[in-house]
Amino acid sequence: MGIGKKTSQPEGTDGGMRAIGIDPDDPIINESLNDAALNALKQPENMEKWLKESTWKQPKWLKQTTSEKPKKMGFQGYYLNSLRARYMHLEGDFRTAYNNFYGTKYMDLVTARRIIDYLQISREALENDDCDVNDVITLLDLADQYMVWIYPPHHAKAQALGLASDLRGQGNPWGVYLENEASRDGQTLGGLRAALDKTKEAMNQAKQAALISTGLQIERLNAAKKWSWYILIVSIAVLPLAIRTPNVEVAGATNATGEAVTIWANSILGTIIPQLRPWFAVVCAAIFGAGGAFLSGLMSVQRTRTVLNDYQENLKSNQLKLNVGALAAAIVFVFLTWDIIPGVKMDSLGSLVFLSFIAGFSEKYFLNLLNINSDEIAPRPAPVNLQQTAKIPPAADAAPADVSEAELDKPQDAPEPAEKVENTEGGEDVNNRRIN
Repeated sequence: MGIGKKTSQPEGTDGGMRAIGIDPDDPIINESLNDAALNALKQPENMEKWLKESTWKQPKWLKQTTSEKPKKMGFQGYYLNSLRARYMHLEGDFRTAYNNFYGTKYMDLVTARRIIDYLQISREALENDDCDVNDVITLLDLADQYMVWIYPPHHAKAQALGLASDLRGQGNPWGVYLENEASRDGQTLGGLRAALDKTKEAMNQAKQAALISTGLQIERLNAAKKWSWYILIVSIAVLPLAIRTPNVEVAGATNATGEAVTIWANSILGTIIPQLRPWFAVVCAAIFGAGGAFLSGLMSVQRTRTVLNDYQENLKSNQLKLNVGALAAAIVFVFLTWDIIPGVKMDSLGSLVFLSFIAGFSEKYFLNLLNINSDEIAPRPAPVNLQQTAKIPPAADAAPADVSEAELDKPQDAPEPAEKVENTEGGEDVNNRRIN
């Protein structure tokens, strides 16, 4: 193991799965591995066969022709391709290191055996298009982590310094730890391999946590989408009962909102089924709200790019946005019929279409709708400079401490009244304004 001061590790690194390999620079270990032990580790029937080209079979996906491959590649196909490419990279690294350093003190055959098992299982799984990608990711991560125990000294140090530079650029504390370990005086190959193993273990744990978080978010979006359909259907059935409309038989109704609904419903449904007009209006508001949400999603897709790991989450989020937009538009429409939203009137068919569309298009508009034009109902006072509005010094109203009672009984000249300052913008008397 390493010699010198031990480098502190970042917090939250207990547990996990690490390989415990042999330190080739440790004389005690080298002396304990006698010829019999080395021969037991290098069993020809178990380990030497992996030196042969014929032992490593060509993956089936490389034998597929263009006609055999799926014409449309979705998320699963792209994910499989990325994992297959990573497998080929790891297999190439392992075979070159294994063939070049087999039989030397740098090759940890026990760990190499585990790497071979992980690679073989991963290859068999990746040859099936319906494999569990999470299991394959775990196997490939372990193979990559264990690979450090077969690296020669020059490659191990280059890997450590390169990985440390990448992690430090990302602000990851493991970059500092790995760089200190790689640059430490007296560091042995085994100590450097152990530091690399710990660092890659931490990276794999973070990756697994991110995968779990993404999976849980997708499950939550699926549940929210399911329940949003239930809420939307119930809302469309119940919200029309809360709409305020004038009597449809009274000509020239004066209620602006109700008149707009009645005229719109009459223009389409006539007078055949007047009882369905509120439901028809709510359904139309929900449709326009869903249309606004759909357009907002299209614009977001056009402006942004996604990565493979976030594709499913973004897709589910955009699907849920349609239901949210429809529900928001229906709720806003019912509020508008009661004139409880200040500064917003719905007096025509165009107003209904526009407000429903905007409520679905912009979530920010929907959340801030109750604050629209609130200053017209309750104007907010402008900031007031107290030193400009009051000309009396702060201590003028207090009697000096050294003034006698006789002097206090003498009549004092009344101070001049403070100059009255008027608000030129709104014409409001600043002196009579309450300062909040």
